[in-house]
This record gives sequence, structure tokens and C-alpha cells, in this order.
Amino acid sequence: MLPPGKRPSGAALDGAEEVLLKRMATVQSLREQLTADFENYRAQQLELDELRTQANESVRLGRITLILWSRSHQNLAQGIKVPAAIDVMSMVKGAAGKAASLPDLQ
Repeated sequence: MLPPGKRPSGAALDGAEEVLLKRMATVQSLREQLTADFENYRAQQLELDELRTQANESVRLGRITLILWSRSHQNLAQGIKVPAAIDVMSMVKGAAGKAASLPDLQ
């Protein structure tokens, strides 16, 4: 917009300023129009991050479960008596007690 190597005239500076102000207004207008879309994008990215974290946690717990299962079966194959890591019967009794204390929904 301005000639290189020499001092620009006042009219050339005014013209350049006008062009820059128009470009700035266009950029501001586009930014305002895209704000809602950008917020939507951020929300979707946050949701995807949460889903990825949940998936990683599920994989980690599955891996731990598989390792425990494998070790238990190796011990069983070798005839080693290992006490149960989880008391399933007390969990069932506790759940049954809670279910019995719930009000009837009919």
C-alpha cells in the first residue's frame, strides 16, 4: 500500500489507515460471528477429554482385574490357597439388606 524507500504522503497514510481499519472491522465481525461456534467447539473438546479419561480409567481397571484373575488362576493351578481379595457374600448380603429397606414403588 505504501511505496518502499521513500516517505509516504499524508493521503497515502490516510488511505492505508482506512484499509487497515476496514480489515480490523472485518476481523472483529468475523470473531463475533464465530464466538458461539468456538465455545461449542471448546465444550465438545472438554467432553471428549472426559470420555478419553473415562475410557483410560476403564482400561486400567480392566487390566488390573485381568492381572488379578490371571494370578488367582495360576495359584489355583499350582494348588496354592490364597484368601479371596473380595468378600462377595458380604457384598450380596449388604445389597440385599439395602434393597429390603427401600420403600415399595407400587
